[in-house]
Amino acid sequence: MSFEEILKIIKAHGLESNANHHGLKQWHLPFIIKKWRSDVAVTFYALNIYPENIKAGLESENISKLVSGKFFAFNKTFNKNRDHRFFINVELAPGKKPQKTLLQKISKSVFSHLLKLNIEYRKLHSIIGNKAIPKLTLLPFDGRRLVLEEKGGVFSQKGKKAKIVS
Repeated sequence: MSFEEILKIIKAHGLESNANHHGLKQWHLPFIIKKWRSDVAVTFYALNIYPENIKAGLESENISKLVSGKFFAFNKTFNKNRDHRFFINVELAPGKKPQKTLLQKISKSVFSHLLKLNIEYRKLHSIIGNKAIPKLTLLPFDGRRLVLEEKGGVFSQKGKKAKIVS
């Protein structure tokens, strides 16, 4: 956005004195607006995996009818922090039961979208291979909330901003 467009927005919201206090007037440059990236991520082998990367796999045309859209992603370390594993608990749509064929189909979609959308993840997979593939667990539809048995991960649900669970 141009500097003039930013000034109009600031004035429209009554933020001019606050912006001037923080030195806005010295920046007569265009602004870059960063969208579609939340402030939460799962850290896996020092890279960030954002909820949008996982959501894309769950919202794909052949998968979205199978899941509720709720998921919880987290990592765990083993062997004195030498081995990392990436886990995703996915809530199924009402009436769907966890089955091996469903698990394979959903896992494949999430994995392919991670490779396509996350450059760091794609590079990690090329280095460590199948150890980078997330382990999905399918959970029956709860109707209220996804049961969070783990701590320290990212919880996301359809239509809402993801949040960190600590």
